[in-house]
Amino acid sequence: MKHRSVVIALLLIVSIIVSCSDNRAVQYRYKLEQLSFEIDRTTRDFQLKPELRSKESITVLGNNITKLVQACYEALESVSAEDFPDEYRQIEQITFQSITKSTQYYFAAGNYNNCITGIEELMARIRLPKVELMSAYYNLGRALQANGNWDSCQAIYDIAAVNFYPPTDQQGEIIIHVFNMPLHLYTVSKRIGDDAIAAKRFTFANEYYEKIANDFPNTKLSITSGANLARLFEMDNQYTEAISYIEKMVDSTGEIYQAAQLRIAGILNRGLKKYDKALAAYNSVESNLAAKDSLVLASIMIDKARIYFKQNKYRDSRQMLIELDRQFPRIMKSIPSAQHLKGQTFEMEGNWDRAETEYRFLIDNFGASNEAMAIFLHIAKHYKDKNRPQTAEIWYNKASSHYDLIATQATGTIKEAAALSYKAELYRIKRDWETAALTLEEIFNRFTRSEVGQRANIAAARIYTLELDNKLKADSLLASLRASMNEIR
Repeated sequence: MKHRSVVIALLLIVSIIVSCSDNRAVQYRYKLEQLSFEIDRTTRDFQLKPELRSKESITVLGNNITKLVQACYEALESVSAEDFPDEYRQIEQITFQSITKSTQYYFAAGNYNNCITGIEELMARIRLPKVELMSAYYNLGRALQANGNWDSCQAIYDIAAVNFYPPTDQQGEIIIHVFNMPLHLYTVSKRIGDDAIAAKRFTFANEYYEKIANDFPNTKLSITSGANLARLFEMDNQYTEAISYIEKMVDSTGEIYQAAQLRIAGILNRGLKKYDKALAAYNSVESNLAAKDSLVLASIMIDKARIYFKQNKYRDSRQMLIELDRQFPRIMKSIPSAQHLKGQTFEMEGNWDRAETEYRFLIDNFGASNEAMAIFLHIAKHYKDKNRPQTAEIWYNKASSHYDLIATQATGTIKEAAALSYKAELYRIKRDWETAALTLEEIFNRFTRSEVGQRANIAAARIYTLELDNKLKADSLLASLRASMNEIR
């Protein structure tokens, strides 16, 4: 009986093999799957063992991806969609996946033209399902932006926003890359200071998210649209309107979410500068905190201390910091901004000696922080304003040495970028405009996607425009910044 079962199983396997050998569509699909598998395995090996990555091995990977793409299109031309509909759809799916691999490879290498060409050919030759087509539009727009084709990028994202409405998949989940396209276009334009384009992008985004909120009320789509509208108006400094959208973010009991309440308090504080209302908002959140919310409470206490400082209530500000230290000593010792604020309260009361003592403590205990690096220049300026140029120069020299030390100790990290930024600021103070601009360019080139890198680009462009009379260079820098901001989040 057992022998008979084995014979039957072998016959089935043989029949399947024979069937596959007679079916060219299956043969093509199998070949493509094998090629794709080998590429995926190489990519995984690179991730698990970085030492395997070399110029030669990466080139081999790129060649294999190119072979896979060519094999996919050859298969599509050789297999009949009418005779083999299932296999043909499977080959189309593998083709989409192969172009995705190709796009990732060329994008990482900075070869954006190959990305654009590959995606455009894919979209021209294959009727992609909705989700895959949305992905193709996103990848195409991103490659166009990275390549400096900003107008084309905007056109592609506008088409995607209109054609894929609502931006959801078959399960009703939001496809965030498409959903955030209008906000992304505004954010980029606003960041680089292109006011005319930013105004147009603001209008488009506002109308887009308002339409979604109205068409799909009381859904995840409407809630997320409200969140994007709040971000949109806040970035446009329309703080009252931003708050009105945040206030709509309520839970099942009708209460505004804690995170939303804190965001409103922050806008009242930093945006509208309505300090009494901000304090009331923070107090409201604080009164409902649970014992486990210690980090939230500590954050609120620091924000309240800053508000008291802005209200010229320096003793109250300091007392809040003392209470913070009493309740959460470990947190207090980990927040350089709190120590910085403490020194500021003494300085504003006219007690410079005590302020400098606190500032020195900041430098000694938080030397790599932005606050500590900034305080060197602040102390130097204080002595310069007091007509003590020699003491000021001592502090400028200390600042330069400190920045060099941090940059050396933290090479390749954001701390190095921050140290170089303060070194550029020192050059600016000394009116060494060219060295300041070159230092800022270096920061952007090495830390392109970071916040500090992007700020450095904008600062360098400003120097080239206002101090070095080189508007062409400034425009080139801002174009590079715009191209680098190609990831939709």
